[in-house]
Amino acid sequence: MKIPAHICRFPCLSGLLLLVSNAFGQGLKYQVAAFEKIKEALPVEKVSLHLDKPYYAVGDTIWYKAYVVNADYLTASKRSGLLYVELANDSNRVIRRVMLPVIMGLTWGNIALNADEVADGNYVLRAYTQWMRNFGETYVFKRELRIAGGEQSWRVKLANQLSGDSLRLSLRFDKDNTQALGLREMLVKVLDGKKEIFRKNVETGTDGSLDLAMQLPPKTPATQLTLLAEDLRKGEGGRKISIPLPVNRPGTVDVQFLPEGGSLVAGLPGRVGFKAIGEDGKGTEVRGRVVRNGNQQEVAVFNTGHLGMGSFNLAAKAGEQYTALVQLPDKSIKSYPLPAVAPVGTVLHVDNLSNKDSLIISMGVLNPGMSSNVTYSLIAQSRGVICHAFQVRLTANTVRKISRDLFPTGVARFTLLDAAGKPLNERIVFIRQPDDLDIRMNGQEAMSVTARDSVPVNIHVTDRNGAPIEGSFSLAVTTDNLVKTDTFAPTILTDLLLTSELQGTVERPGYYFDRSNADADTDLDNLMLTQGWVGYDWNQVTKPAEPVTYAAEPEFTVQGKVKSLLNKPVAGTEVLLLSTRKPPVLMSAVTDSLGSFRFAGFTPADTLSFMLQTRNKRGKSFNVNLEIDAPPPPKFTAGAGRLPPSFVNADTTLLSYFKTTRKRQQQVNLPENGKLLNEISIVGRKVVKGSKNLNGAGKSDFTMDEKDIAKLGKITLGELLAKNIRGFGPGIFPPKSRPPVQSYLVKEKEMRLVIDGIDADYFFVEDEQTINGRFMYLKDLMEFFTADEITGIELMYSGTNNYKYGQKFLTFDQLATPGYPTSVDWAFIEVTTRSGKGPFMKKTAGVALHKPLAFTFPRKFYRPKYLPGSTAPDLRTTIHWEPNIVTNASGNAFVSFYAGAQPGTYTLLIEGADMNGKAGVSAKTIVVKK
Repeated sequence: MKIPAHICRFPCLSGLLLLVSNAFGQGLKYQVAAFEKIKEALPVEKVSLHLDKPYYAVGDTIWYKAYVVNADYLTASKRSGLLYVELANDSNRVIRRVMLPVIMGLTWGNIALNADEVADGNYVLRAYTQWMRNFGETYVFKRELRIAGGEQSWRVKLANQLSGDSLRLSLRFDKDNTQALGLREMLVKVLDGKKEIFRKNVETGTDGSLDLAMQLPPKTPATQLTLLAEDLRKGEGGRKISIPLPVNRPGTVDVQFLPEGGSLVAGLPGRVGFKAIGEDGKGTEVRGRVVRNGNQQEVAVFNTGHLGMGSFNLAAKAGEQYTALVQLPDKSIKSYPLPAVAPVGTVLHVDNLSNKDSLIISMGVLNPGMSSNVTYSLIAQSRGVICHAFQVRLTANTVRKISRDLFPTGVARFTLLDAAGKPLNERIVFIRQPDDLDIRMNGQEAMSVTARDSVPVNIHVTDRNGAPIEGSFSLAVTTDNLVKTDTFAPTILTDLLLTSELQGTVERPGYYFDRSNADADTDLDNLMLTQGWVGYDWNQVTKPAEPVTYAAEPEFTVQGKVKSLLNKPVAGTEVLLLSTRKPPVLMSAVTDSLGSFRFAGFTPADTLSFMLQTRNKRGKSFNVNLEIDAPPPPKFTAGAGRLPPSFVNADTTLLSYFKTTRKRQQQVNLPENGKLLNEISIVGRKVVKGSKNLNGAGKSDFTMDEKDIAKLGKITLGELLAKNIRGFGPGIFPPKSRPPVQSYLVKEKEMRLVIDGIDADYFFVEDEQTINGRFMYLKDLMEFFTADEITGIELMYSGTNNYKYGQKFLTFDQLATPGYPTSVDWAFIEVTTRSGKGPFMKKTAGVALHKPLAFTFPRKFYRPKYLPGSTAPDLRTTIHWEPNIVTNASGNAFVSFYAGAQPGTYTLLIEGADMNGKAGVSAKTIVVKK
């Protein structure tokens, strides 16, 4: 069966059903129909984000444009109207999560990197829709980012040599890359995780240099090594730095051997892909040869190509085993057994390099006891769409050609199945077609402008046949003396066509899209051989589609259920929704037969907070349970690796970037002829409405009001206190003559919890048999309350603020007992709840407060306006960001920006799509003169 090219290649026919001729077996028809059924039930979405630059500093803003498309034809997704974007650190803790509206597959926004939220380190930016969560992390957008700490003035040059377990470190310390930190006494430690394995007091040389030698314990994992250096000089404020040690032992290289199609079969031609991975998880160079285990006869030789990958041919024979003898980077030889050779079976080979017009498919079977009339099926798909399928009776070497025109650009998967539909072999290849967009900025001529000039950018977009394209694009302009542009960095093309279809991390994916690279096709084919393919599981095609866990979100909604106290649905109940923030929203809904209600059709504000209340037929609240449907946020696997921080081995471009960002933080948007005022501290007293504070309104050592708490989402009271009160947490408390017990502390003082003016200890019954009973009681209580039920937190720590609490809540016997803690020994935490009813009275019947993720609308990128003769400082690291460029019917658009004050070269990078199947990327360099 041959599926017409237009079914697979052209998105306008994406709904066309595949037809299978009656001339072919029912097995193939069934397999194709089952596959299509799954595709229709579980359509896949993909996301790509265009960022304004590849790295950032504390105080910067991440600007991004998001493209949300259907995975099959790369058309704008209409399934999802909400996109979630989150930033997580190298400990996989989410620093910021935002929600954005998606219209016709497009949205854009920004994330401010505030100093109180981010620090110097490595982060991962993720983007996903709720629907994408049904497919695990396969299609979630992920981009690793480096964020530099703006206040770090130390710079470190680090090199290491490792021979066996003997490690030598060479370091040089300086300040801002200008002043050597010479003759400084330092304490240097090396940690294996949290275990200290080296410690020494040393002094740097006059040039700030330091050489260290140490012996690592055997089998020390290099991924957990950390170097700590502390300046011991007085007056330095205990300056410390922490650096992950990039140890990469040559002898620990792992080489994986992967037969094409899945297996080696005796007597049938075979090909083996391989990838060499260093201890740092990156590809590394090796060479070697394959020998027979019996007589050590050489049967193949191999060398790594790009990033440690390669392949070789192997004609395996029955009853033989093979070993690869690999020369590692340290010249040592290590042996690796190749996968076992099967005595019978099938093989699948796809030649994607020899013929420009066709793919050459070679299939073979070896099974002497099987009839020659057995029919096999080969199904070829791309982006989840079947592009070609046929049945065949195999010999030892059956060859078919398939036209390359049947496939769009991207990963194509070929699966060989037996008569029962069981997959036997699989092979993926990457198909190139001239179907990306041709984007030109100001034609092809070179551009040269003067500093502070307005720079016009005329954009013209066509397809590869010259037809004009209407589409949506985003433009980032950076200055090359501050931002290093990586030619092989990820783009919308690599995101949608390559990396989202492969397992693991693809290093510098733009390399494979470089048209000037003669080796790109070969290297890309080796990548396909070694990193597998992510897609539908053929073993599931005969099973009915399971219900999805996460429903698609075409728009923002508030929905839930009303249940009786016996947990049965309550139908016909009115539910009111009232926003507690501007703009005000007041809506009403009635529950259906399942007790469900739903509010939609409104645009929420930046800060979301809704009060929901049930009403009976008389318009009164009554005793029912009101539940909000709100899936918990996802927990993704860690993505940001332990890379050295930004101040280690920084080049001149990065150093200039750090220096500029520090200046900008001091002079953000400083007006012309303006002056920088001295810092002024303004202290305001927060007041918690409804608080039972014994000292009076706002009189506490620390206060969080309802507005502060609303930003935290649905976390427990314990988590709220741990995140916001410095020094709060469990510990051992040994006050005076009492025996040590486990308790909750605020710094050195024991915590006492007061809820709505009621001392929580009043309800605790002490059991002499349980020494930590009070600790467990408080722990359960703090897990009982959640942040959405709390309107205020006040800490009474100082003697001034905790005195009245001690006088009220400590009994006469306690105050009179020698050694018992007095008022000053306690840290009282006053919690004000929404119900106002104290411990264990948290719920208000028929009422719920809903605080979904903050709904974020993008702010406008700062655009200076220079007057003639202007001398205003310009400290932009991103010169311009334009997220919403729309080309007209002629394929044209126009934008402009102001060049900076410093001469040099700028890079203009534009990405985008017509949201109907085609995407494109283009870069241009301009020269800025004085």
